[in-house]
Amino acid sequence: MPLITTPQRFSRALTLVAIVLAAGCADSTRPRDVPEVALTVTLSSPTGNPSAPISFGATARNVGTMQLWRCQGCGCGNGLGVYVLGPDGKNVVLHDNPFPLDCPDGQVAFERDASVQSSDAFTGVLYDLNGSVYPAPTYEAPPGTYTVVARFSYATQQWGEPVVVERRSTFTWAP
Repeated sequence: MPLITTPQRFSRALTLVAIVLAAGCADSTRPRDVPEVALTVTLSSPTGNPSAPISFGATARNVGTMQLWRCQGCGCGNGLGVYVLGPDGKNVVLHDNPFPLDCPDGQVAFERDASVQSSDAFTGVLYDLNGSVYPAPTYEAPPGTYTVVARFSYATQQWGEPVVVERRSTFTWAP
């Protein structure tokens, strides 16, 4: 049996370490599928009144490395919901729409770098949809701090578990 010297052992050990490190590095540098959605909310101004309404909007962009899935249809729009909370923290109604559209919701691909948008305006006219009267009665928005909430829901696979991203921004209403 041949005798292995200390320098040979050292060389073999270094070779083994290099092979293990190379395998580990090769694995860690492989691109991975990463789901990531950037959601932004924009306001035309931090304060408003009836003569200077607040325009607001939201954009959801797929900034990850994989295709995602989002809702599409009458009930869920494009998967991006934007609504306003009043000073009391309750949802306020900006439009009179007593007859929701009747069409099915489904899932559509949300490709890498794709985006969806939603926008609206706060004019200070709010609707009371609690009755059965059409058109719905209106009332003036009380002064205070209002919160615009944007919520986007997506899945990493079709019909998969939804992931919800939410952003908020506030404005002051002073009629």
